[in-house]
Amino acid sequence: MDLTQPTEKKKYATSALRLFYAIFWAFSLVVALYRDPGRINPNPPMENYMKRITMLAAALLCAAPAVAKEPATLPPELAAASGSVTVVDSAASPIDGGLHLHLSNGHEIHMSKDKKSFVIGPLFKIENGKILNVSVLKQAERNKAALAAIPAEHKIVYEPSAEVRGEIYVFTDVTCPYCVKLHNEIPELSAGGIRVNYITWPRGSFGSESYTKAQQIMCSSDQKAVLELLMKGGGIAETDECPDSPVAVLQALGQKLGVSGTPASFFETGELVGG
Repeated sequence: MDLTQPTEKKKYATSALRLFYAIFWAFSLVVALYRDPGRINPNPPMENYMKRITMLAAALLCAAPAVAKEPATLPPELAAASGSVTVVDSAASPIDGGLHLHLSNGHEIHMSKDKKSFVIGPLFKIENGKILNVSVLKQAERNKAALAAIPAEHKIVYEPSAEVRGEIYVFTDVTCPYCVKLHNEIPELSAGGIRVNYITWPRGSFGSESYTKAQQIMCSSDQKAVLELLMKGGGIAETDECPDSPVAVLQALGQKLGVSGTPASFFETGELVGG
């Protein structure tokens, strides 16, 4: 949707008018369809009913294009500077009726109606005497859904020894000393009823030590055993054949969720608390 076009308001006004007439027409047809036909013809032919139903369906189909929403896009200048970054979703911004754009790289943009001015960064609002980070709250909702969608075989789960009271998702790298330190605290977390869901997230690119070790974990038939070995400073000679390794997918997911370092921990609500 290009908000810079001068005919945009007229277009939407026309669409709204079309929708109104289509709904009015459809309603009239429903009334005609279900009123007592015996007042006119005690044995109305079936083709009359079919004709009315066809007309009703046509009316509803005509209404559908009028409410179709065009996807929001970045201005050409910004799109050129952003490379492959695209708009994931959009909504009305509470600031001067502009646009709130969520980008594929995890960033957010609040843009003016004419797409000439924009701000990149979090949005805050005052509600009930408190200052709330709206961007963080919305990102947490997206994070929660994305974390819940991770397949079981792509996670290494440590179940608690006590009754489950909560869970965390941890993006970890076995070459990271702080990840090793957190890993040593799992028994304490387990005793407190916290389930730990590990997601391997190498800090390096393909071919680096961290990426290779992440591959060794995820391509193993016993992922937890290899993770434990590497966390303790051990090593394995070879990496199992793994053409469908999820490491690249998990690395991209972490970046989308805002992970920039390890360990990066998320509450089950989707809130990022480290990393």
